[in-house]
Amino acid sequence: MPEFLDAPLLIKVAAVLEVIAFVINVVAFSTPYWRAVHFEEFRLSDDEGTRLESAIAIQGFDEGLWRRCINSICADLDVAGRDWLQAVRAFESIALLTSCIAMATLLCYIFKADFRRRFLVFLVSAISSIVTGGCILLSVLIYGICVKVALSWSFALAAASGILYGVSGALLQGTFIKEAKEPI
Repeated sequence: MPEFLDAPLLIKVAAVLEVIAFVINVVAFSTPYWRAVHFEEFRLSDDEGTRLESAIAIQGFDEGLWRRCINSICADLDVAGRDWLQAVRAFESIALLTSCIAMATLLCYIFKADFRRRFLVFLVSAISSIVTGGCILLSVLIYGICVKVALSWSFALAAASGILYGVSGALLQGTFIKEAKEPI
């Protein structure tokens, strides 16, 4: 583990941010809580206030990128006519793939001294982090614009993950520029 101790501090910070962002993004990607709408009992009445009937609406539904749960019964989401959801899924899937590339290359750079002399590995990690953050933030932006209301905690986790990846990518890019001028 002496290779880890020799790695620059900003790279270690970026690695920690990426691990946190990865876990947060996997949770956001896989949970059906991007949107949560919950209702209570409502009563129908005429203009004079006379009760016509009483009904209980659906207790609520939770929706993610892949599933919708109504009253705790979940099913796959129908995406017919929801092209924007296909775009969100695509950007989130690309982000998941590029995050794996970013983490693998960064961890190789940190834990293997042989990789430290290969700036291409470091550059791939930095660019992958930035692309990951951009894809996540695009998916959050598209989803937020199309849904607008009742956004829930998985949506917030995805946004936080995108920001963490962006910060990590910026740290890596800054470190790469600094080390390109004066190698370790």
